[in-house]
Order: sequence, then C-alpha cells, then structure tokens
Amino acid sequence: AVRFVALYAGLVEPDAEIDFGEIPDGVYTGSARGFGGEITVEVTIADGKLTQVKVLSHSDTPGYYEPAMDRIPKSMVEEQKVDVDIVSGATASSNGIINAVRDALREFVGELEDVDITTLARGRYIGSASSYGGELTVEVSVAGGQITHITVLSHTDTKDIADPAFTALIEKIL
Repeated sequence: AVRFVALYAGLVEPDAEIDFGEIPDGVYTGSARGFGGEITVEVTIADGKLTQVKVLSHSDTPGYYEPAMDRIPKSMVEEQKVDVDIVSGATASSNGIINAVRDALREFVGELEDVDITTLARGRYIGSASSYGGELTVEVSVAGGQITHITVLSHTDTKDIADPAFTALIEKIL
C-alpha cells in the first residue's frame, strides 16, 4: 500500500517497464487508489501482448474520471506499455488506473524499492499481496511521517496460525 502511495505521489520512480512477452496468457485483476477510492481493472495478456485493460469499478468523480478511463487503457494497449502519459485534469484517476494495472501484474514485476515513509502524506492506504493461503489485504495509516496503525482487512490463511503472526509483525513494524 505504501509503495502505491509513493508512486502516486511521485516520491519514487516506477519499476522498469513490464515485459508482456514474459507474462503467461491470461486475465489478471488488480486494484489501486484513484481520486475517490479504489479502482479495479481487468488486464488481458495474449500472445505476449497487452490486449485489453478494462476498468471494472471505480468511485471517482463523474465528469473528471471519464477522460482517464477512455484514454489510459487505450494508450496502454496501443503503446504496449503500462507507464503512459496521464490525462490532464484527471491525474489521480490516471495514476489509479496505471497503478491498478501494475497491481494486476505485480507478480511479474521486479523487486520494489524502499519507500521513505517520512515523505508520505497523512492518510489511510490499502494494499494486497499474496500470502500462504491466498490474498492478504491490509490498511496502513500514516501520519507525521510514520506508520501509525496497520489493520489486516482480509486473508485466507489459517486463522489460528496467521493471527498471532500478524499481531507480532504489526507490533514490530510499528
């Protein structure tokens, strides 16, 4: 979650461009924060190419979001890259779509660089990653340049084993 916030805020550079030829054919789903909340996309890879980016859901402001929804996915497919030019007047929505596509293809992207927490804006950020039993989603609260709270929102790991581990890890992170 913090990584996506840092990308959104321009505090870190995006990872190297994704090589679609290295990704197995399939349909991948990802989410990231837009202007008004979470944006969820569906990304289709076929024959080593990005063939479709479809916005499944969003809660961004009508009238502002549409130019980003129309242009960003189309540009990605035409240019065969994820990091396309954002749409003026719809910056947060544009970045939300771009980051949601990155989230959908995250298992095919290299290691993430460290994020300087002290440079992040105050707020609550949601992120997901693969865990032992499936997907794990957390909410991270940041204030005053520090992580102030971490909540595990959902997971499919064995509760009796995972919950004590989450408690211990969250204490250490905080």
